[in-house]
Amino acid sequence: AQVVAGNRMNELRLALRAGRRRLEGSLSGRETLASRDWFWRVSTTATQVPNFSRVEVAVRDRDDERAVPLYTLVAFLAVEPGGG
Repeated sequence: AQVVAGNRMNELRLALRAGRRRLEGSLSGRETLASRDWFWRVSTTATQVPNFSRVEVAVRDRDDERAVPLYTLVAFLAVEPGGG
């Protein structure tokens, strides 16, 4: 679950740098790793600091938002104004 969360966060960082993504709302999906399906959800929240967002990646072992995540990764990312 930790590797899946790291993968999602790194993919988001790369997409932001390339200008292909904005930090708004949430996104969810499924990733297969180690012959197992993992269900992830990325949620973003604006902070009081301009152009700075809180990003949370929660990973579960089943497709159930009520299930407790097996792993949660939180980061704070800066976004260039007018960019991604």
